Amino acid sequence: NAMVYILMFLYLYYGFFINLFKHNIYYEKNITPIQNKWIGVLSKFLVTYVPLVPALILLWAIFSAQAGNGLHRLEIVDEINSPVSIENYVHNFEAKTSLTDTVLPVYYLASYGGGLRASAWTMLLLDKLNNDTTLHFMDHTLAMSGVSGGFIGLALYNAIYNENPSASDRTDRIKRIGQENILAIELSYVMGYDLVREGIPFVPNLGPDRDRIAMNKYASLVTADTLLLHESYRKYWTSGYLRAHNRHLPVLIGNTTGTHGRHGIAFPLHVEKEQFDTIFPAAIDILSLPEKKSIRYLDAASSTERFPVFSPAAEIESK
Repeated sequence: NAMVYILMFLYLYYGFFINLFKHNIYYEKNITPIQNKWIGVLSKFLVTYVPLVPALILLWAIFSAQAGNGLHRLEIVDEINSPVSIENYVHNFEAKTSLTDTVLPVYYLASYGGGLRASAWTMLLLDKLNNDTTLHFMDHTLAMSGVSGGFIGLALYNAIYNENPSASDRTDRIKRIGQENILAIELSYVMGYDLVREGIPFVPNLGPDRDRIAMNKYASLVTADTLLLHESYRKYWTSGYLRAHNRHLPVLIGNTTGTHGRHGIAFPLHVEKEQFDTIFPAAIDILSLPEKKSIRYLDAASSTERFPVFSPAAEIESK
């Protein structure tokens, strides 16, 4: 239970500070001479410097935050020249849907945030809609867009849909993800290992942070295939689109929280910069990095559900 982690760390940090200050009070008021030399030195240290501990920790936290490090920097991977342009995508979609005997609606899906609850709700809802054979939901959905937990649900369901052709397998994967204690994993890092690493300035590579650990856990619950972990966002989506049984997969649009007055967009289709700026005004294309580089599929997803303090914003080199 996540509450166990919260209480454990509160007791740990409370114990650390309260023991220091109890010793400080004890030695400050102690009127009996201290016979042991080393205890005497320790008592003077505790009386003199313990009151400075909170101020020193605060100053170090401010300094390390300003100096920065690579804890939340996302991994850069090779990118592909996507063969799927917006024009090709729409043409293929229209050609496919025009072959049906009856006119079916075209769906556009927007999924809002709300943490793990939003993620689970989104996956369950998509699974329910997709299992209704009268709707042809995934076949007739042009685009799915989301933010925060809602987009994590969209991204995970897209991967589950790609990797698990059986409807029962997809439902089982969603249940396994919903029952996994991701919150406890993140809390153990946010109050423990990551908290310590936040205070280490200037180091460019401190290993994966809590969001990437959580994304790796999600990947293992979706499939045993490591491609989900290592391929770029655009490459993974494109490979799923090209191998889909009917050559269709909804465009998956991720939206990050705004930084510096602009928000980031993960858009899998091939677009030129001018075209991107027209479709998403005042936004940043987080997938297109110099030298044909990009970010991983699940890293792009994680960048949409980060917010300050609990999960600081992801850093993307050159963005």
